[in-house]
Amino acid sequence: MRIAQLEHSTVPEVRWGDSFQLVKEMMFDARLFDLPVVDSSGLFKGIISFEPIQEKKSGKVSQMAADLLNSFYMNEEDSIGRLLEQMRIQNIGCMPICNSSGHYLYSVTAVDLMRWIEGESMLAQPGAVMTIRMPTHDYSPAELARIAESNRALIMNLRMHDDEDAPALCLVHLKFNLLDLSQLVSGYERFGYEILYVSHETRREEWLRDRYSSLMRYLEI
Repeated sequence: MRIAQLEHSTVPEVRWGDSFQLVKEMMFDARLFDLPVVDSSGLFKGIISFEPIQEKKSGKVSQMAADLLNSFYMNEEDSIGRLLEQMRIQNIGCMPICNSSGHYLYSVTAVDLMRWIEGESMLAQPGAVMTIRMPTHDYSPAELARIAESNRALIMNLRMHDDEDAPALCLVHLKFNLLDLSQLVSGYERFGYEILYVSHETRREEWLRDRYSSLMRYLEI
């Protein structure tokens, strides 16, 4: 499946002339740590993150050092597997999608991916989700379940499909009866599984909300 087939949220775009204060408000409203930056012609300029600007009281995006903007983006023909991998490598919760000339089209968020991974049959039950990449010949639902159970977790739903970028590999999407998968991630990694995605967005949103509230109180002093 390609990125073009994935449903995506509406993500606000940051402009060169926007103030850091406005960007932080946009992040809070969108519940995102990262937002795309575009110029007046719609050309993608980079990804601005919350951490470098969290304590800035004034200034504009145009004054930001170039090395503080992550210039990575993907295009619509890239696969979902590569999207999952790159969002983990880049450590971002919002991936900009651009055309071949570098003009910004839209963004895919971690929440969009979580909804896709869960699918219609998995939405009704609470729990966190995880995506694992492995050689297809090593795929064993029984072994995945055994590791989960040894970490006091149960697999509530499991889906597997081939990795379009690597025919010998597959992507396995799992939903568990837990919200915190930290221990389970360590359990799978001990057996050599490659973890591409884990849904911890609730924690991220709470952290961003707390940091934003603290910042607003600080600015009012």
